Amino acid sequence: EKVVFDGSTAKDRDGAIDSYQWDFGDGNHAKGMRVSHGYKDPGKYLVRLLVIDNSGTECDSAEDVATIRVNAPPVGVIKGELETVFGKAHIPVFFDATGSYDPDGDPLTFFWDFGDGKSAKGPKVNHSFDKPGKYTVKLRVDDGTGLKSSVRWREVSVQVR
Repeated sequence: EKVVFDGSTAKDRDGAIDSYQWDFGDGNHAKGMRVSHGYKDPGKYLVRLLVIDNSGTECDSAEDVATIRVNAPPVGVIKGELETVFGKAHIPVFFDATGSYDPDGDPLTFFWDFGDGKSAKGPKVNHSFDKPGKYTVKLRVDDGTGLKSSVRWREVSVQVR
């Protein structure tokens, strides 16, 4: 993804800025008041802007550090990972995804699909199945940055005695 750099707040008190020259700190350069640049690798880069006025006699520069990080997808983990959970219809079955994590430390939201037309949100949920049978329960964790991870709980079998 590209980062947008904006030098529009630079001012020349007795004229106008004629030239904006950017050094992105990774060997690449650009000219223009607003430019975009994509970094190949994550890391910290010293970004420098040189502005030259319309008389060509005055110039100034500013620098800042651009921190570029890779956004890793979250990892969904369902505690237990059992092949089959036995229960009774209308009695809650407990599901726990608190072992889920995001390598970048982004906060997670949790979405459960119980395979019976019902769903829930949260890291720990209870769900009652209305009818006996086999249900495929799915968990999706979202880190809020557009990356998602889905974990499928194999089959959950709810049996009525």
